Amino acid sequence: MTLFPEEKLGIVIIANAFSTGVPEGLSDSFADLVFDGTVEKDWIKAWDDTYASLFGPAIAAAKATYAAPPSPARPSGPAGAYAGSYSNDFIGDAIVSSAGDALVLKIGPAGARSYSLKHFDGDLFLTFPDAETPDRPSAVGFDIGPNGKASAMTIEFLDDNNLGTLRRVGD
Repeated sequence: MTLFPEEKLGIVIIANAFSTGVPEGLSDSFADLVFDGTVEKDWIKAWDDTYASLFGPAIAAAKATYAAPPSPARPSGPAGAYAGSYSNDFIGDAIVSSAGDALVLKIGPAGARSYSLKHFDGDLFLTFPDAETPDRPSAVGFDIGPNGKASAMTIEFLDDNNLGTLRRVGD
């Protein structure tokens, strides 16, 4: 939303997407047309560049961290070691289940969000949680208890405030 009170003009652009320069660029382009009669520059590209400078380094760092597993990579445990129910007060409930040879993480009410887990190294798996940045990997790591089953898992993309560790429940 951009307001020009003296001109009694407001511009509202509603977007439901990852931050790109489109909403801001459209707003600035419209303002140029209204006040100058022509669009001064490619505002969408200018805003895209701004957002790329904000998010690009984090995406590049995640890609570099998980570019290749250690050599040799440690094998994962059996799917049954990870499959089960997990929970914490912040995230709520999560379920890890096996789907053929792969693992799937489901989070949210009735497992509304589903993430495929790809083995990376030992008890560490990768997922690609963001549709807006589909090539940014994020780790899901499991802590294996003395019984050979995961006692907890940490979901990296939900762990910014150290709230992404969920404890195994039920079994």
